[in-house]
Amino acid sequence: MSLQDIDLNLLKLACVGLLFFLVDILLKKGIMKRVHLGFGICAPALSLVIAALLVTGCAKTSSAIKPVPSDEGVDEMFAAFEGKTAPQPGAEASQYAMQIRSAIQSHFLDVGSYAGKRCALRLMLAPDGMLLDVRAEEGDPDLCRAAIKAATKARFPKAPSPAVYDALKNPILEFRP
Repeated sequence: MSLQDIDLNLLKLACVGLLFFLVDILLKKGIMKRVHLGFGICAPALSLVIAALLVTGCAKTSSAIKPVPSDEGVDEMFAAFEGKTAPQPGAEASQYAMQIRSAIQSHFLDVGSYAGKRCALRLMLAPDGMLLDVRAEEGDPDLCRAAIKAATKARFPKAPSPAVYDALKNPILEFRP
């Protein structure tokens, strides 16, 4: 919470307190009368609650300070001049394959009961990472069912580049718990 947010919250609190104070004065002077509405609240109190909600609800709550956009595009443009090199497509593909495997393994339950068994799954992924299809290629039927269930629950990341997507849009993952 920034200093501006704290100042804004204090201002809201002061406005609500001022409204309560004004209604109290108006009631004591007889300018405003208590009119009960039949459900346990009087009209001045109801109007005060509505006014307080309007004051606090209509105030700007976000900070006026905006984050500065990243200069990553500029950094990538000049990477060759600084001796930096972009990651190799093979490294990106390997990292993406590990992310896919990790997404499935995070939803895999009772791994220990499948010790010594294996299953090969073929996935079909969309460019945005959505799972379009999953099938067991070969292996233990129970392990494959559990792996398919874990794959359908998993959320896969978007491929980092079109080249990586083309290489891994239909990966075969082998599970050996």
